[in-house]
Amino acid sequence: MRRAFGRFYEWRIRHIGTTQYLTMLSIVVGAIAGVTAAVLKTLTHIISGFLSNTISPALGFDGYVLYPFIGISITVVFIKLILRQNISGGIPRVLYSISKEEAVIKPHNMYSSVITSAITVGFGGSAGLEGPTVVTGAAIGSNIGKFLHLNFKQRLLMLGCATAAALAAIFKAPITGVVFVMEVFMLDLTMSSLVPLLISSVTGVLISYMLSGSSPVYFFRMTDAFTSNDVPYFILLGLVCAFTSIYFTRSYIWLSQQFRKINSTVWKLVWGALLLTGMIYLFPSLFGEGYDIISNSLNGDIKPIYRNSIFSS
Repeated sequence: MRRAFGRFYEWRIRHIGTTQYLTMLSIVVGAIAGVTAAVLKTLTHIISGFLSNTISPALGFDGYVLYPFIGISITVVFIKLILRQNISGGIPRVLYSISKEEAVIKPHNMYSSVITSAITVGFGGSAGLEGPTVVTGAAIGSNIGKFLHLNFKQRLLMLGCATAAALAAIFKAPITGVVFVMEVFMLDLTMSSLVPLLISSVTGVLISYMLSGSSPVYFFRMTDAFTSNDVPYFILLGLVCAFTSIYFTRSYIWLSQQFRKINSTVWKLVWGALLLTGMIYLFPSLFGEGYDIISNSLNGDIKPIYRNSIFSS
């Protein structure tokens, strides 16, 4: 294996330039990341659909409160007894690997987040698929780069390409993946890095189109033209969103700190499940990933937000 790879490396040096080689690799990692993102989303919907169509009619509304507890329990068992690896951290973990570990991410991240996220969200856990998608894509790019013995800068580019492709595939928006990588990972904006990012992102979207159709995740139609009189309202909206994000971030950090103080995994599971099921009981729209609720809201239908809740009247 090592001898064959050595021959391939020598052949590549003689016949394919570095720029062309990285461009070709961006297509490969983009396709793999696109397939992985599509698998994650499809698996989540399969689990959610099975529960909704098969088990829910027998349990009624109480089943929706019970499902997240079951999903979290299965995830904890998988992590502690089967995987036996730490998968926490999400996007911060990727940033840490870039700054401290030369963009090397452990191989299990290529599949562990897919399994745990599909189970958690499929069973109604109120979480998005964006973070797991980013971690999985980053791990794919990092390990492909490591396997091919790329240097740090090239491996970082492959990490960015796979991340952009995975994120673009899940939202079916190629520019979204590129902008995210350049903004969060802060890759250099030279043409040598921008072109592979674009190619990889478009590849991921094309794979997503082939596997799950071309309909957008969020569809809405603008019916009113923008006028200068709307500017104050956009400024107000920006301020509200800014303070909301600060509140969310600080609440997340505070809750994380409180859970770190709990030494027992069982009690972490119990408290986490109780908080989540309690919130879903009060606000059923928190069940699952919530993309449908957002789509309905974008089209002016906000009734699903309050359906089956104590605020429905």
